[in-house]
Amino acid sequence: MSAYAPMPTAHLWAGTWKHDSRRSSSVRKIWSCMGAGTLSKQKLAALSQDVTIELIGSGNHWKFIQNGSMGKREYLFTGTEFKQLNHSKSPVYTTCEWSDGRVWMRERHRNEKYIIDQAEEISADGSTRTVLTHVRGPVKEGLFVTYYTKA
Repeated sequence: MSAYAPMPTAHLWAGTWKHDSRRSSSVRKIWSCMGAGTLSKQKLAALSQDVTIELIGSGNHWKFIQNGSMGKREYLFTGTEFKQLNHSKSPVYTTCEWSDGRVWMRERHRNEKYIIDQAEEISADGSTRTVLTHVRGPVKEGLFVTYYTKA
């Protein structure tokens, strides 16, 4: 994978994406793999999963900004690991790359309590975003799929 490959479909990623809960994996199951307790899973599952994506950059240098109920997260397409700024109490380290028309991300909890690998892709017409997620948690792991439609 090349972290610096051009993003010819960047314009398709930007915008507001509505979570399709009918077709998507359970949010509670995803958080369960990450080691969240029952109360945390209930609170997190009740939050909106809708997100707004903004892309800043051009050519081979991009920043992917995702804003939703969990807060704002910024991903740099450098191919090297960096610390997420909004995880001060329990740092999460992220690696993000763009390749083959997909966004590839890895999130690693500071003490490796969990590791999340994701591959995100957009439909040819830009109306559907599919996120394939593999979570390896402290007790169990799982493979999940989440669907979003362009608002």
